[in-house]
Amino acid sequence: MAGLQGKRIIITRSREDWDETAAAVRRRGGLPVPCPMIDILPPEDPAPLDQALRNLASYDWIFFTSVHSVRFFFGRAKSLELKDFPPARCRIAVIGPATAAELARYQIHPHFSGERFTGGEFVEEFLRMQEAAGKRFLLPLSNIARTTIADALRSARGEVTAVTAYRNAPVTTLPKEIVTRLERGEIDWILFTSSSTARHFFEALKKQATLLRRFRAASIGPLTSDTLREYGYPPDVEAAVHTLEGLLDAMEQFGLES
Repeated sequence: MAGLQGKRIIITRSREDWDETAAAVRRRGGLPVPCPMIDILPPEDPAPLDQALRNLASYDWIFFTSVHSVRFFFGRAKSLELKDFPPARCRIAVIGPATAAELARYQIHPHFSGERFTGGEFVEEFLRMQEAAGKRFLLPLSNIARTTIADALRSARGEVTAVTAYRNAPVTTLPKEIVTRLERGEIDWILFTSSSTARHFFEALKKQATLLRRFRAASIGPLTSDTLREYGYPPDVEAAVHTLEGLLDAMEQFGLES
């Protein structure tokens, strides 16, 4: 546990994810520092999502790729007062244990849960085990989601409907307190759990031209690491298991070995 004991760790996740992430950091002796770089919001136009929800029985599979996709999908269904939801004929696939755990809150268990947590690896695993040709797939996603899964399913002759279930909106400035603490070298780690948190943070950091790197960067996976490298900040650690706990494991191990 000594690897993160007393370490000051900036959390760039959304405000909605703060409690869970901060609690995980505290359990390992770290000191969480809030610096949300994204806001999670409803879609600007809910009509495509509403249409998909009302016609859910026409889909063979629903793919949930994040906790937020589950929350907004079921939240909107509740607002529409839909009955017998979701229809029994729909099968459900999820990426990652956190998404599966969120789904379990609705007493629903996925029919397929991949062991790989990036979209490309997940859909490859799915297609090795399931037939996509002639099947209808619904993908409730963020407004900035990659098209990797949809493209692969279409290439396998599946019919795909991708709808915006929520918006990932950038936070464009760093709080003054964060800038001050970074300038003073009072931050040990910055935790990046997605490419978007990394991109928004470093875009905001550009406005602080004299701010030198005096922190370590922790990346949840290869896509996030690629974004960090784009900005000239290669990660000090990358999670082998692309989850929050996997990321904290990697940080902790780094601390023990340093």
